[in-house]
Amino acid sequence: LCEATRQYLELADREVSRLAAVAARSVRSHEQRAATRSASLSKIMESALKPYAPRMQALAIHLKLQCRTTKKLYCNVEDVEQAFLHALSSVIDAMPAGGRVQVRIRLAQAWQREATSGIKVVIAAAAEFSGGVPVSVASAEDRLGSSGLGLWVVKGIVHKHNGSVAIRSRTTARFHGTVFILFFPFSGLSDRARREVVPCPPA
Repeated sequence: LCEATRQYLELADREVSRLAAVAARSVRSHEQRAATRSASLSKIMESALKPYAPRMQALAIHLKLQCRTTKKLYCNVEDVEQAFLHALSSVIDAMPAGGRVQVRIRLAQAWQREATSGIKVVIAAAAEFSGGVPVSVASAEDRLGSSGLGLWVVKGIVHKHNGSVAIRSRTTARFHGTVFILFFPFSGLSDRARREVVPCPPA
């Protein structure tokens, strides 16, 4: 086999392994959907990042994970991991030429009807520049809007936890990127939400 074909097969093998891992998590999510407990969002994020490590390395995407709180959240762990998987998949899909992804997890407050404390998860992706010109990539909104599934799953899971989702993209002469902001309040799941089933198709 020529070198190009060998590299393509290696990439395909890594993608199959990644999709298998995501699918396994999706099946486990359905099986354990009623299981809720106090958990660290940092640990959940670390688990969600593992299947994407080979793909990010192949695309020259540099990851920086910052966890600024050890406080736990009462949540459905499998559902939250699915939300992270879909958000990460959409961000990575929008960066075919490589770039930087920074994930920050910290304490925060959000104003709805009143001030609510919780944990904010920020996934920021910036595309690499080539010769001073930003590489042309599709925004995460475009990717999610075309499939309809990713944004629906992320929003459904976060809203089930009484949280909120914001997605912002910006293109300037010096910056081209997308930011996911997921907010999970400590008020957590309502009794009704704990009994509801949120479909979680694989990313």
